[in-house]
Amino acid sequence: MIVSGCLKHSHDLERRNIRISRKTKDFIAHLLSQGVEPKVVIENYFARDLDPKSKPVTYADVLNIQKQYKLQGKKISLPN
Repeated sequence: MIVSGCLKHSHDLERRNIRISRKTKDFIAHLLSQGVEPKVVIENYFARDLDPKSKPVTYADVLNIQKQYKLQGKKISLPN
């Protein structure tokens, strides 16, 4: 059995409340580590929502990932 939606209120989850996948976070962190500005990450890579079931990536999400990966002014290597 596959259950989707909010279990407490029996309604569909809103896209903005879904978590960003680890793969997407790693990709954003990689772009940031290469010196791509957060605004450019949004405009060039996440401006169009291709997957209607995924969370739309916002500017705040990119800044949070930048903080989470400690990328302010640093370049890093991400594991494959």
